Amino acid sequence: MSSLSGGSSRLSDIPPKYRLKTSYTLLVSSYVALLALISLIISFASPYWLSSHKYTYSSFVRLGLWDFCFDRYRHPPYQYDEVFNGCHWIYSSKYQNIRDWLQPGWFMFVQGMLCISLIFSVLTLGTISVTIMHFFNRYVIAVIGSAFLMEVCATIPLFLGWLVFCIMHSDRGWFMYPMYNHLDWAFYVAILSSALHMIASILLLYETFKTRERKQKLTNLVYNMQPRAPNDAYDSMPLQRKPERQTHFSEV
Repeated sequence: MSSLSGGSSRLSDIPPKYRLKTSYTLLVSSYVALLALISLIISFASPYWLSSHKYTYSSFVRLGLWDFCFDRYRHPPYQYDEVFNGCHWIYSSKYQNIRDWLQPGWFMFVQGMLCISLIFSVLTLGTISVTIMHFFNRYVIAVIGSAFLMEVCATIPLFLGWLVFCIMHSDRGWFMYPMYNHLDWAFYVAILSSALHMIASILLLYETFKTRERKQKLTNLVYNMQPRAPNDAYDSMPLQRKPERQTHFSEV
């Protein structure tokens, strides 16, 4: 068995049954983070955050973070008699003259929060994948801890985003007759995604502490397996007078 360099353990020095394996908690957290990302993408891209009740026959149909749908809508403050009809991207030329009304400051805040959440959610999955593929095993604690921090950075903006939208969607300065509108399914998918992100972050925090504990036990095991120099009183005793020594291996 080769010796350890710098006091750190190497995978080749450890018996196969004691080697580091992908833990069940890390696998579960990866699946939860994946579901959180998928639900976030669905909510992010769907034009079903706010919809009008069908029986009201409102000129406003529905909207998402990036799409607005109208049915023969005329904007009263707009000086030209232009009819807005159909679904269009918010940054299309169709909405150029009423974009300031469609996109108030709080709505831009919601868009920005979900963009930040989406970025950190993707980075979290990439970091977890590095750990599952056993890259950077020497820094596995730091990698899992980084995945936890990125998952927190994905959870908090997402929570703030849907919370602000929930509070401000009924503002009369935005759409007239807000009592005719209701929160639609894509908004609730965003809430589900934030809950999944929170669960994944808790699992990653738990896995960070458990990995640190397992690595410490593994280090102790490798240390006990190394040969000892015959410089203590026990090894100096004659062979026939030595009592039986039992070697205790740390439980991993």
